[in-house]
Amino acid sequence: DHRDLHSFPTRRSSDLLYDPTITPEDILEQEGITATKTINTLKGRAEQIAVKIPEAAVEAGAKTTYESKNQEVASVDEKGAVKALKAGDTVITTTVTLGKVTKTAETKVYTPQQEEA
Repeated sequence: DHRDLHSFPTRRSSDLLYDPTITPEDILEQEGITATKTINTLKGRAEQIAVKIPEAAVEAGAKTTYESKNQEVASVDEKGAVKALKAGDTVITTTVTLGKVTKTAETKVYTPQQEEA
């Protein structure tokens, strides 16, 4: 008898969006963020960090900032564009803030020593 399989109510993720007690901050706190894990690049090249932020947090005006641990190896602008400046390794920290909730993700940047032609 196949009818039993369909008698259980299923919860869709869209059902959760209508719970007025869940705020965009709660969603950011629970889901967090992700960013590009690793960038392997060459001196002079520009690469983009891809950041995944919960849609509810984006719609609520979450603020994203980027910071390079070693500005001499790689710089990063306010949009997450990374520019490799010299050979070496560094870490770029992406920070997303909404209200009292702050989440971070790290991107490792590797720029190899290039042979002079």
